[in-house]
Amino acid sequence: MPATELGYSARFRTQTQLELGLATTISCPVYLDGSLVVPTSGTVSVWDASNTAVVDAVAVTLAATGAEYTVPAQTSSPSDGWRVEWSLVL
Repeated sequence: MPATELGYSARFRTQTQLELGLATTISCPVYLDGSLVVPTSGTVSVWDASNTAVVDAVAVTLAATGAEYTVPAQTSSPSDGWRVEWSLVL
């Protein structure tokens, strides 16, 4: 059953921007009925605009604010069309 049918929701308040040459921490806060919940485990994948995996199903860090991952500094300029996929166990 999808998490949204169970009352879970991820809230992204701002867009994450990756900058050329800088590592960037991304996060996925998840809420259940308005309360923040911390996943028990999870992975994250990041793809560039040409659909090449920059990060492929690597383990996330679990913090009090949810799942986090630091995307390594990029050597090619990030652009529109990049995407992030979180796979979290709740």
